[in-house]
Amino acid sequence: MSLLLRTSLLLALGALPFAVPAAKNSSVAEEAGQKMTVSQEGADVVHFCAELEDVSFVGSGNRIEANGPCRSVSIVGSDNSAVLMVQPERVSVDGNNNQVHWIPSDRPKPAITVNGRGNAVDRRKDE
Repeated sequence: MSLLLRTSLLLALGALPFAVPAAKNSSVAEEAGQKMTVSQEGADVVHFCAELEDVSFVGSGNRIEANGPCRSVSIVGSDNSAVLMVQPERVSVDGNNNQVHWIPSDRPKPAITVNGRGNAVDRRKDE
């Protein structure tokens, strides 16, 4: 085997481990910011967000707990109660008589959009 061929082969094999993590990292970047819809009626719902996930909970009469680094949380329906364990950047509520509370953190208050009657969206009070 010539020295040039051996050197080329070693360089190619040496570069292989660097190519695999790069592909893996690009896959993670594509998943960040994904959208998720959870549809339930009258259920206890526990959801774990992927990093920067935009999650929508659709239905009525649900008891919702959202965990993890959700970028935004949307509640669509009526008579839902939700606790957001990690404060998201945005919260939106569309429906009636929904109660949404987030756990206080050092993050800025989320941007809040509310459509409907009898909705409450605020920081959870210390008990």
